[in-house]
Amino acid sequence: MGITRPSAQEIQRLGEHVFMDIEAAEAQEFAELIDGNLRIYEALDALPDDLPPVKYPRTPGHRPSPEENPSWA
Repeated sequence: MGITRPSAQEIQRLGEHVFMDIEAAEAQEFAELIDGNLRIYEALDALPDDLPPVKYPRTPGHRPSPEENPSWA
């Protein structure tokens, strides 16, 4: 699943929202930097999880009775 990249215009609008004056060329550079970083995240996301098989599944457990745990009272 791809991550939506901000356009240079969106970066400029966001800059205005926080009272920053971002020139068009700067916004384009930021957009290219963001794109490079997001491509790395997408490559990581595409890797398999490689989780080991579950040998001993977890059970919900139970609260011990007073006989099983005399110090819990």
